[in-house]
Amino acid sequence: MLILAVALVIHAGETINARLSSPTAARLTPATSMAFVMDAADESQFVDNFLEVADAIDPRMAEQLRSTCQLDPSQFARALRQLGPALGEMVQLREDDPALYSRKIKELQLEAAIDALAAQIRRDSITGQPVNPARQAELQALVQAELAASRETQMLLLDRMHAELAQAEADMTELGTQFQQRVDERMRTLIGR
Repeated sequence: MLILAVALVIHAGETINARLSSPTAARLTPATSMAFVMDAADESQFVDNFLEVADAIDPRMAEQLRSTCQLDPSQFARALRQLGPALGEMVQLREDDPALYSRKIKELQLEAAIDALAAQIRRDSITGQPVNPARQAELQALVQAELAASRETQMLLLDRMHAELAQAEADMTELGTQFQQRVDERMRTLIGR
């Protein structure tokens, strides 16, 4: 669960920043925050969403979370408090922007695979086992894939920012050419004439 927790905490900031710069940020719902009290139905739905996102990232970890939920509810509650905000952001992102969600899931999956393989390589080194070139090559390939995926996500966000900027510039130009007309319309609306 540690790998999942670290990966989610790292990416939560990026996810939040990407969403806050988007027009959908104004539609944040209580499910993205753990600072409110949920009723039983909302809590059940949140847990289901939590586990679905965890399953998309790493099915083994999601299964451990499900098991913890059934066997040790207090431990699961702690995990939910720790990971809930980040997973809540991912759940909201899944609803608001499926393309960005898919990219973030891919990055998290790669990061989880990298962390697991790097941990194995470190364990091998600590126990004095010879260097395994195949594992190191695999780790390098995973790191390259992770950085490529991150770059693709950043390019997607940059393209969206360019489109938003172009729209804002067009809106400003339109406002400039229709300024007096809009003033007149607003005045009519305000005073009814």
